[in-house]
Amino acid sequence: YIEIDNGPAGTTSMALSRQMVLFCVERRKAWRMLQSRAGVRNIDYEAQKAVRASLEAEETPPADRIAYAKEHFTQELAKLGA
Repeated sequence: YIEIDNGPAGTTSMALSRQMVLFCVERRKAWRMLQSRAGVRNIDYEAQKAVRASLEAEETPPADRIAYAKEHFTQELAKLGA
């Protein structure tokens, strides 16, 4: 879902269709490819890839994956210089 600002009425939550989510994911991938071809180093993306690889390599229980990912993401960003 996303939250939309309605001015004085506050915020409203709205659901997104699966198709819209997939479109956004594809646009993000295209943007990252464009950045990489232009020579832009995206350390956030590099940290995400490292955390994902470590999650796949280790047998982390599903209940612990979010905490594990947060901790390792912070460590990866620090290593990459963010």
